[in-house]
Amino acid sequence: MLKKSLLVLSSLFSLSISSFSHANVWQLPAGNQQNQTWLSLGNAIGPTYSLQFDSAGHLFAGTQGTLYELNAQSQWVAKGSGLPNGDIDNIQFDSQGDIFVGFSNTAGGVYELPNRNDQSQWEPIGGGIGTLSPDGLIIDKKGNLYVANSLNGVAELSSPYISNWQPWGTGLSAQLNRVYSLQFDTQGNLYVSGFPVSQTPATAVTIAKLPVGFTSSTAWIAQPVNPNNNAWQMTDIKIDSKGDIFAIGYAGAYELPVGTKYWQGLSNNGGESMNGANYLQLDNQGNIYAGMNLSAYPWACPVVKYTPLNGAAWLCMGNFSNQAPAPTQFANDLQFDTQGNLYLSGY
Repeated sequence: MLKKSLLVLSSLFSLSISSFSHANVWQLPAGNQQNQTWLSLGNAIGPTYSLQFDSAGHLFAGTQGTLYELNAQSQWVAKGSGLPNGDIDNIQFDSQGDIFVGFSNTAGGVYELPNRNDQSQWEPIGGGIGTLSPDGLIIDKKGNLYVANSLNGVAELSSPYISNWQPWGTGLSAQLNRVYSLQFDTQGNLYVSGFPVSQTPATAVTIAKLPVGFTSSTAWIAQPVNPNNNAWQMTDIKIDSKGDIFAIGYAGAYELPVGTKYWQGLSNNGGESMNGANYLQLDNQGNIYAGMNLSAYPWACPVVKYTPLNGAAWLCMGNFSNQAPAPTQFANDLQFDTQGNLYLSGY
């Protein structure tokens, strides 16, 4: 399960918060978040794998076979019909307001809901490459879709989505056995994270890049890992406004500052354990957040925060109450609204 989303563009309405015994989406109010209490958000909708805000500030949540939107009354409303009964691990929007979701498990595929119509039928899009199992899904400024297709590299589907998915870039299979997350930087370079073919730290590749102006025949360029770090896989990647790249995996978190050659491990001076780090998010103040795999590491804090200039330690974020119990398996996705409130999906 991987979640691949962008920071919120805007938020135009306030979300009312209520308490339920089986929370699936939580909010941590802005402010002193380390000592705040997580609040359950909306009615219970089952295990929740993904979160995303649209350009109008509306919050969407992906569950098993259903996409929900949070309305002004803080109730989750199902969007469309006809999705397969699989885990919605990715949510994206194009400039026309159409919604796209991706399934990374046995359901597979990418589906589109035109015009955000609640009564519309979801439509599968693309074909031509066999099983499509997107661990990552992203859309560029032209509306073209890209997927990190699990064990099968990266594929692209050009707008208006009437053609087949095409393998994108060359040489990736020699670097990554499995691909997880996709991100564009501000220049238009495309990055993918994954599990390296080589298990030798000196030659392991966990991030690869397609340079700006790429085509389907452009070669993926390996982004070297520091041989002194145990960076054996990267499950998620984010890029800040300066162009610094951040990646996270079960071995910890790493940064590749602009203009440097090697990844740098983010030190953890007496902070929370990073075993099971699964999902990454950045705020607009340079802080880094991680969601955790709690099924493998049940003692872990569900969400931790790293402030580079404040002690360089991962700190547990917020407290969960009996009315809003913490996730027990995965802290899946993290998103911010424009007020600085933090949102978490999980189960």
